[in-house]
Amino acid sequence: MTPARTPTRLKQVARAMLDNGWSVIPIPFQSKAPKLPGWPEFNKRQPVLDEVKAWVRSDARVGAGLPVSPEHVAVDLDITDTGALKPIVDEAVRIFGKPGMVRIGQAPKLVMLYRQDGSVKSTKAHPVEIFAGSGQIVAYGIHPGTKHPYTWRRAHPAVIAADDARMPVLDAERVNDFLTAVKPLLPVPEPRSPSAQGGVAVTSPGGVLSCKEISQALRCEAGLGGLDYAAAKALLDAEPGARHATLLSVAGLLKGSGWTLEEVDAFTARFWRADGREAERRRTVRDCFK
Repeated sequence: MTPARTPTRLKQVARAMLDNGWSVIPIPFQSKAPKLPGWPEFNKRQPVLDEVKAWVRSDARVGAGLPVSPEHVAVDLDITDTGALKPIVDEAVRIFGKPGMVRIGQAPKLVMLYRQDGSVKSTKAHPVEIFAGSGQIVAYGIHPGTKHPYTWRRAHPAVIAADDARMPVLDAERVNDFLTAVKPLLPVPEPRSPSAQGGVAVTSPGGVLSCKEISQALRCEAGLGGLDYAAAKALLDAEPGARHATLLSVAGLLKGSGWTLEEVDAFTARFWRADGREAERRRTVRDCFK
């Protein structure tokens, strides 16, 4: 399918996706983040046709998002350097096999889709992210950066069944092997000063992390790696009286580094340690994106 003929609207593909066993949600025009309240429920179920029709009536331009089901794995390679991307793709093909589908938004970044045995869980080692039973990818729409349609290689969800054998089945062991193999290959972003991050700095019980400490965290081998490590450590180490300020700082830092609202929300939910204050976490993250 050539880019010029690629569907870009939910109404063009919804019925075919549902018939093929995929879930689907609306994505606002020229956006990557869903606005539908409670959309993660569609990771576990398909919408009914009446729900889809209501979404289209609300805005005929909406694109189609693909919530990643517990039966699938989306390997998201958020890497802009072709030279750095190639060896990581090679490792994925070596360990997983050729993907049944590859989605491209802003090349060379790409997402590869596989099936799984139920043992794989979502995880992030920026700039590589594994979606399994949570999260979503834009399947059809206009990319907000390129202003061109998202495209697919090999096949796409409107023409391939969700259980199609062309998608190899992954398990947790192979995913862990892949993450271990590519860790030395991942590009490490250079840390920026707090002023370059919009005046936001990561905080911890000991105070504000210096640029040197952030740099050390970015290069730390024993952790999530990259910016993830600094942000996760700050959230995990925060004293009860400093948790809100720490969350605000981490959310601002991640936003300043190009993370989307959905990505920051999922990441902070994983490392937030203030039991019973989930609503506060969500509200704080949303406020950072206003």
